[in-house]
Amino acid sequence: MAKRVEALLRTAGELVACDAAAAYLLDDATSQLKMCASWGRPGRRLALPVRPLRGQLADLEALLGQAVIIQRAAETPEWKIPEDCGAAACVPIATNSPLGTLWTFSSKPRGFTPDQVQMLDVVAGRIAAEVERDNLLQESAVLKAWHRNWRRAMEWQHGQRPQPVPLVEGWQIVAATSRTAPLTGGYHDWSLLPNEQIAVAVGQAQGDAVEAQLTVAALHAGLKSHAPYARHPSQLLRRLNDTFWVGSAGDQFAAFAYAMLDSVSGNFEFASTGPAAGLIVRAESQTLLHGNLQFLGENPDGAFELGRGQLNPGDALVLIHPVPGAYTAREAALKDAAPLDSILLSAIAEQPWAQHLAQRVRGLQDVSGQQLSTRLEAAWRDILGTESAEPTLVVIRRDRATP
Repeated sequence: MAKRVEALLRTAGELVACDAAAAYLLDDATSQLKMCASWGRPGRRLALPVRPLRGQLADLEALLGQAVIIQRAAETPEWKIPEDCGAAACVPIATNSPLGTLWTFSSKPRGFTPDQVQMLDVVAGRIAAEVERDNLLQESAVLKAWHRNWRRAMEWQHGQRPQPVPLVEGWQIVAATSRTAPLTGGYHDWSLLPNEQIAVAVGQAQGDAVEAQLTVAALHAGLKSHAPYARHPSQLLRRLNDTFWVGSAGDQFAAFAYAMLDSVSGNFEFASTGPAAGLIVRAESQTLLHGNLQFLGENPDGAFELGRGQLNPGDALVLIHPVPGAYTAREAALKDAAPLDSILLSAIAEQPWAQHLAQRVRGLQDVSGQQLSTRLEAAWRDILGTESAEPTLVVIRRDRATP
């Protein structure tokens, strides 16, 4: 860009019969002027220090849209001409917003005709186009780099998800997650613990895409670190909560639900916090399991209740995020300083979503694999309606007994 602008400066100088010319661009803070190119002056002009915009009366006047003509430089030092000269002209370099100033310098005192000022304005417009073009090229390079990083982040997120393979004979685990957003704070995981228990987790990191992914990484690392040694889900949540509270600056929060199932007896334990829950689905009934609305990392003294149950052949346990209406209820509770637990209970009691979801799960009893995942996601989105959080379901289903 500097070479192209230098050629334009030469054109400007020759058109108005000046000895030198220079282009100065504003920095991002619009507080300084930095020379981007010059013509007609010897030496390394681009190495000159930047000029603070404050006090540069000629530049300020030009940036307001007015050409400044200085016929006798020695008699008007208040204009702060950036070069020693006899006369000078300063015009704005601008598009939709001011970008800088174009100066032309004459060694002798002289005037500038309106036609010459108009020609300088035309050249300044060409320089503005070059500056905008260079800015777009730089932004394009930055966007390409971000795109590469974004793609790697999506690959990392996909690589952290568990593979849909049977962990234990007689059990099936299927996840239904959002496909509308390529990079979200949604999280789910399952694994087989050393004591042959099945461990299943569903969560949602809070924040924008990048912030949420950093929190997901911390959640994943904490889960893998604590899960082999936690005897109960409530103990795991306490450890994760302590990790979030101590290991961050108070800006990492996540909703989380966790279950540990005995693969032989079907007995399980469950704990959750934030807008996440569990649902036991039986042939004729359903039971909702939930904790409170506080996020992991929000309260160092958070209490996590332990729920217990048993899955018989044909039953299913569904880990859910978000509980429909829970985010809205949480905002209302914080605004009114109401207890989060009572607000969550009210949100659950007022909506029949658990019954609707249980009916969908029962209706998919004979469906498995990717087809089950797709149908569950569609069903859950219908139930959530306008809920803003990205949905995640994990269904742990115990196979029906064969006759």
